[in-house]
Amino acid sequence: MAEKKVKLTERSMRGYTGHLFMTGFKDGVTVSPVSQRKQERILSTVRSELVADTVKKPEPEKADDSGE
Repeated sequence: MAEKKVKLTERSMRGYTGHLFMTGFKDGVTVSPVSQRKQERILSTVRSELVADTVKKPEPEKADDSGE
């Protein structure tokens, strides 16, 4: 399992901002992707789910080879 973000779905923790398991959360989602070990710890302790990586990395700009 690759590093992914985790979203808290526990009713009382939706929208949670702060630290849990030494992991930062903002609005109920981890601030950055977490390791498989942390994912398993969070998923087994509170109702939560993995977040699909929907953020696309920007493509590098192509160099203009026209010579102008």
